[in-house]
Amino acid sequence: YQVTMSTVTVKHGRRKGASKDSTKTSGNADSSKAAVLTAGEWERIKASLTRKQREESAKRREREEKANLHATSKGVVKNWENTIEGQRQKKLQAKRIREERVEEERKKI
Repeated sequence: YQVTMSTVTVKHGRRKGASKDSTKTSGNADSSKAAVLTAGEWERIKASLTRKQREESAKRREREEKANLHATSKGVVKNWENTIEGQRQKKLQAKRIREERVEEERKKI
């Protein structure tokens, strides 16, 4: 150590000539008023600030998954003939075929 008039100047571990009394805070910050948070508290605060965004993104993802599942289900079921929709489609197709036959007979006459 080197002893000067009123403060102790230490050359090891600090910049050359920095006194032991110097503070490492920026500006006029008072270190006695600074809050010290643990990592867990900091994560809890961040989570509470972003909670709404996380909930909205979760709801959006859930809606997208539901829509994808619905579209997939519709795609699988559209070819089934043993459903009400399949029976209706089959009847409509039979009706079209009958109408085409009737139209062809009319053209022959």
